[in-house]
Amino acid sequence: MIRPLSRVVLVIVLIFISFDVWAWGRKGHQIVAESAASILKMNGKAPYLKERSFDLGVYANVPDIVWKNIDEVRGPEGPLHYFDWNKTLESVFGRIQDVPASHDDFKNRLGSMYDPKNGLALWRISELVERCSGIAKALTAEKRGLLISCIGILSHYTGDLAQPLHATDNHDGQLSQPPQKGIHSFFEDTIVDELATELHLEVEKFSLKEYAEIESMRLGTDNLMRWLVESSYRDVKPILAIDSKVGRADIAYASRAYKKLVRKRLAIGAAVTALVWQEILAPVKSMDLNRYFFYDGRPEYIWSELTRPTGR
Repeated sequence: MIRPLSRVVLVIVLIFISFDVWAWGRKGHQIVAESAASILKMNGKAPYLKERSFDLGVYANVPDIVWKNIDEVRGPEGPLHYFDWNKTLESVFGRIQDVPASHDDFKNRLGSMYDPKNGLALWRISELVERCSGIAKALTAEKRGLLISCIGILSHYTGDLAQPLHATDNHDGQLSQPPQKGIHSFFEDTIVDELATELHLEVEKFSLKEYAEIESMRLGTDNLMRWLVESSYRDVKPILAIDSKVGRADIAYASRAYKKLVRKRLAIGAAVTALVWQEILAPVKSMDLNRYFFYDGRPEYIWSELTRPTGR
């Protein structure tokens, strides 16, 4: 039998040597998930999660590192990671906050203008919240690992929506004049990697403040996700402005220019993730993880009803 820690280390080693990156990058998603667990320990809402913060950080990378490397999954999975606000959506809905909670309503109102390539992250999150909530409401000792896996994976998508370039059709600077192609991976991966050590410490601190402010708004999960997209969208222009000003040649110099904004976005992602987890875990008053040895190194793909191929 492989010892649990050995299995985790094996998965992490594979992650670091084998695959391309997407979204916040490995370290960004890890920071979001681990900081969310810290928030819920410090506020007493779900203190038991802190014991599995490492596992949560690994599961947070599953959609990119594991699932996007499955041939039949790569295409359907892509649109589930973003929601690209654009002029077409604005002409129909006016504001991000007025996007319908129901995907069917969203699709029907757009009619012939509907295009899943505009992104489906809002509804992917709703599906996963429902799935994780179902596990939590009927939690047994045998399902503890499944619940930790579920909320860890969910944190990937909430983390994605905290990344401003996942909330705009100008997602890689390709619509800028002049074009700023490549800004997406530079911002979310290169810069986060450069700042990772200090971000890990600082995001946890700043996310507590963000958590308190966002919680005071008393938004349900659907409205919270729309608020998150709106918040991210407002930070698209600042990212592009920094890129135009400092360029990418000197990574250390550029990282200083981006640091405050990156820290803010990761902290907001952690705060929102904590609030979503808090709602899911409301029925779970305690969870004994002291003798919890479950670790799923390759979780089975969770098909979305929005992109599931016929016959799957």
